[in-house]
Amino acid sequence: PPWFALFFVPFTFLPYQVARAVWLLINVMLFWGALRLIVQTLPWRLFDWQTYLLHTGLLLMLGFYCLRSEQAGIVLLFGLALFVWGVQHERAGWAAFGLLLLTTKPQATFLLLLCLGVWILFYRRRVAWWGMGLLGAATAVSTFAIPRWWAFDRTGFGSGLSVELAGADQTAVATRVNTTLADFLSYQFNISGTVQPWLVGLIVLLALLL
Repeated sequence: PPWFALFFVPFTFLPYQVARAVWLLINVMLFWGALRLIVQTLPWRLFDWQTYLLHTGLLLMLGFYCLRSEQAGIVLLFGLALFVWGVQHERAGWAAFGLLLLTTKPQATFLLLLCLGVWILFYRRRVAWWGMGLLGAATAVSTFAIPRWWAFDRTGFGSGLSVELAGADQTAVATRVNTTLADFLSYQFNISGTVQPWLVGLIVLLALLL
């Protein structure tokens, strides 16, 4: 979205590595803020060890990877946590701002946004109005700051992932590995054959029990 691009304009006045460090610092702060919001919105009181377990789980499953890859996953997590907190505490403006943050990567959050949008139309109409207002304002401001942002050069648009995986000027597209538990066992530990399904089933059972 154009407003997300607008957010990064101040970073261009910094040296590249400094800008990266600032972006990572912002992500760390947003991650901590998301954790605090999540704990506040849970319908039961957590003991200290439960809070640490929740924080550690989210850090391992999401935080480390997002910080390592410098992607926007933490921004999306914070947006979702802010939305839930805002709805729970009747803060329609903050809930709508959380929805706006979720639109920063719509290819990842489209289904979630669709479900939340239908829900607020029926049950939280005020959040819906706030959301449409913020979306319109953000689009207007970014369009004023970045005229004709929609008229970008589409040459090679969408090929970034294949370039990242296969390398520039390569015809072959690299094969992703470790996308499933079976791939991980095969490529990392050379475990295949009849042993693999049993091991996968055992791990899945353990995950369900946890």
